Amino acid sequence: MDVSGASWETPEYFCRAVAAPDRVQVTRPYLSLTGPQNCITLSVAVRTVAGTKVLCADLSGDALAEPAARPPALESAHAGAA
Repeated sequence: MDVSGASWETPEYFCRAVAAPDRVQVTRPYLSLTGPQNCITLSVAVRTVAGTKVLCADLSGDALAEPAARPPALESAHAGAA
């Protein structure tokens, strides 16, 4: 999907980051522009010598909803400690 015409200065995550610099903002899950999946955006505004910059990262909400599995090495070490 082509998102080149999207405005990145009006979404809530951008505005909230600019309003509260140096504090990470987390959105509620929403439908991604790039495909039919839930998405969560992390954003933070930081002041630099070149002005305020906003860094954003999208995380797949579907992947975050799945329970995290322990690596096998940790499973066996945990079982031996019990």
